[in-house]
Amino acid sequence: MGLRSRAALRANSSRQNIRFHRRSPSRFHACTQQSEYDFVLAEATRRKDEDVLARLREIGAPPHETATRVLAMETLAERYGGVFHKEPNRIWIMVYSILRGLVTPWEIPRLIRANNLSLEAMNEELLGLDLARSVPSVDVPVFFFLGRHDRHAEATLAASYFGALRAPVKRLIWFENSAHNVPFEEPDLFNTTVASTLQSIGIPIILPRLPGENALDSQSSATTCSIGSARFYRNSNCAAQ
Repeated sequence: MGLRSRAALRANSSRQNIRFHRRSPSRFHACTQQSEYDFVLAEATRRKDEDVLARLREIGAPPHETATRVLAMETLAERYGGVFHKEPNRIWIMVYSILRGLVTPWEIPRLIRANNLSLEAMNEELLGLDLARSVPSVDVPVFFFLGRHDRHAEATLAASYFGALRAPVKRLIWFENSAHNVPFEEPDLFNTTVASTLQSIGIPIILPRLPGENALDSQSSATTCSIGSARFYRNSNCAAQ
């Protein structure tokens, strides 16, 4: 790709960026799409990665109104450490999850398909979501766990929203060695931080026993409860009471 083509990509990105921010500067999903695109474009240009620059031309500048384009951009951002700061061993994650009884082999493709279908169904609504206007305040404690290197859902944008959000208790915790997938990139620190954060507001953590785990093991790991997507590292059915 020649200099003219690269300049055209940058100019197109700049025009789209201006349109996005003029139209609605607080639409988080739309702004994260633009930030992700700009990140990939800058990295591909810096590295002279012609394959990625060509792929960006195929995908086009934001807004990306289909799940196919959103996932394609995620793949490119991941190539430069914007999704996983350090690429995990995915095979080991799957094997560990299966052996621990957290997922069955035939559930994995269903989970991937369900994720894609959900993204397709929600993408249009997400593009129009204005968090600052629709959720300016909440009446429960709020904790943001952000990966310092997240360029898929731009961490600095999330931090800006956190700063404006009104809540009785709120805390932002940065994970310095993570991008978008904190529970998978820093699982031990994530688990202990979740537990200590909940305990700091008076919520004790009670863990169920995993298959093959005796009572002593369960008690000794009482501060390593994981929640949500961290289920691969600890039982997702842990209960806060």
